Amino acid sequence: MLKDDDGRVYKPPGIRRRMPKHFKDLPYPIINRTREDATLIRSLNRSFARIQYAENCQFYIILKGVKVEIEVLTSKEIYWFLVENSMIPLPYKQKWELIFTNSVIDWNLVWKNVHDNILPYKVQSSLWEMINLNFICSYRLQRMYGSSTECIQCRKQEEGQTHVFIECDFSNIIYSLFCPLLKKILNIDISKEEKAFGLQITDFNQQKRERLRNYIFCCIKHVIFRHRAKNVDISFSDKSVIIFQKIKTFISIDLQGKFFFAKNNNRVQRFKNIFLIDNILGELNLDQSLQINI
Repeated sequence: MLKDDDGRVYKPPGIRRRMPKHFKDLPYPIINRTREDATLIRSLNRSFARIQYAENCQFYIILKGVKVEIEVLTSKEIYWFLVENSMIPLPYKQKWELIFTNSVIDWNLVWKNVHDNILPYKVQSSLWEMINLNFICSYRLQRMYGSSTECIQCRKQEEGQTHVFIECDFSNIIYSLFCPLLKKILNIDISKEEKAFGLQITDFNQQKRERLRNYIFCCIKHVIFRHRAKNVDISFSDKSVIIFQKIKTFISIDLQGKFFFAKNNNRVQRFKNIFLIDNILGELNLDQSLQINI
């Protein structure tokens, strides 16, 4: 489950009664229903309209060519079914296609990067907002209220909602500070596509360096993104040093937490295989403690 930056889980609104499973159980029409009831029923009807309905009063979907009843599926399986089949309007796709006019975006791989389980939940939440272009920024405020499009961090005009993590001069300075570390993992330059979606990974087990580089880069983007609206009256260079240190601290704390979890669950070797490739980010001491070298 995704969490927001305050640690709250994104979840549907609370339902006071038992959720109906069949069309015949829907409380419709309802006289004098509350606004919450009306909203819930509209959402249910829209959801049911996208799911096929069998004669035995059970809901099912066609999963890899096989008819599977909803009851036996996990939430994750249903989620990926919806993502892979584009069963709902996805306005962010059109926006990104205008940005990358000469590229074919594999959205299945993009979302698998976002939901990679080595990423902290807070980072996944930030990536979700960035890819959906579903966040407040100067560019969006200008379209809503006619305010200035000036970026708080670099003081240039924002050309679009991707400014903060693609075009912003301040963000690009932070990327450049981490460039030596990123090149130790994989010796390639940072591209516009990587800033947007990370490196495309088709096999997490085989593309270990790409996965590790995505982990570092996603953490960098997360901290930059969460500080995009913080207006600090200090010099450009001093501000970049502060954010640079915040990112290093964020990654170090996350790695330590992952290591303690792996150690307590006898998964130290798995941790090494994912995060300690060539000891770039750190190494294990003789006493089996983790020394981080970021």
